[in-house]
Amino acid sequence: MPTVTMFFRIMRSRLAGRAAGFQNCGSRARTTWCTGVRGRAQVAWQLQDIPSKRAKAALPLLIRGYATKETSRTQIEQEMAQIQRRIRRSYLHCEYDDALGYAEMLNKMSNEYFGIKHPVYAASLNNLGLLNKSLGRFDIAIDFYSQAVDTYQKTVGHEHASTATAIHNVGVAFKDMAESSDNSELEKFDLYTKAEEVLNESLELRRIVLPPNHADTATSLSVLAMVKNYLEKDDEAIEIMLESIEIFREHMEKNKFVVPAGLTAINNLGYMYKLRGNYEMARKYYLEALEGRKEYFGKENKNTLITMNNLLLLERDNNNLEEAEKYEEEINDIMSKIPMKG
Repeated sequence: MPTVTMFFRIMRSRLAGRAAGFQNCGSRARTTWCTGVRGRAQVAWQLQDIPSKRAKAALPLLIRGYATKETSRTQIEQEMAQIQRRIRRSYLHCEYDDALGYAEMLNKMSNEYFGIKHPVYAASLNNLGLLNKSLGRFDIAIDFYSQAVDTYQKTVGHEHASTATAIHNVGVAFKDMAESSDNSELEKFDLYTKAEEVLNESLELRRIVLPPNHADTATSLSVLAMVKNYLEKDDEAIEIMLESIEIFREHMEKNKFVVPAGLTAINNLGYMYKLRGNYEMARKYYLEALEGRKEYFGKENKNTLITMNNLLLLERDNNNLEEAEKYEEEINDIMSKIPMKG
């Protein structure tokens, strides 16, 4: 049995106790969490608690309770696809409460239509993990992600791309949890160590089940490099990030959806070199990231401004005050043209 399976079982047994009874966790009108079957943190399925009227209006036939024998498989699958689109749209607009409501609907439909031993049900658990993570509910997110790992392993097997992605999601959740402001340095170190363990496992699996130099492998490498950077494993972090960027470069010209992740990896490598006092290499990668982000996002995008500010700080630390001033003036000029919200 793969070692990661035992790891997740141990983690879920710990997390279930923390997640059970989790109430009033920040969502506008979501209040009830309870301990369900086998001690897992489960949502209390109460339709009146759906976060918004917009989400409630989207309730599919199956959940409204008047689906009949005449409801065709095609109709149900169309309903589910429609909800998945709503999840994606709400998520992209940072409407996480709405997206979570839709994700809960989809999870219930997946359970009723496919059963809990099916990859579609596992995918619905991944949705719940992502949205709880986005709302800062890391314990609950990790529990849902871990359930997804279990389900994928039982349905498509351990050596499968979906299983590898679900494991990767657990590692990212540990990393994001470590970066939240509610942890002491000791807690952060513990969470980063867990993230490293899980991300190593997902990387190893992706190397097995995916084609060589796959973009998802580059993503695993990039995230793992940042974790190792925090753990002060400097040489490993830079080596892994360089491999990540090499793979990303193969994909960035032909697949525009890979470009943001590739540019983030390049920016982060610049940051790693800056931390180690190698300003020349830091400048090289920051400038590459800046040029790419200007072209892809535009000057006024926050990602572009982040890299520009990184260069400002780099030049200031290197006592190149004239260059630093140029970046500061450019940032101020861009910010003055951006309309203030509210």
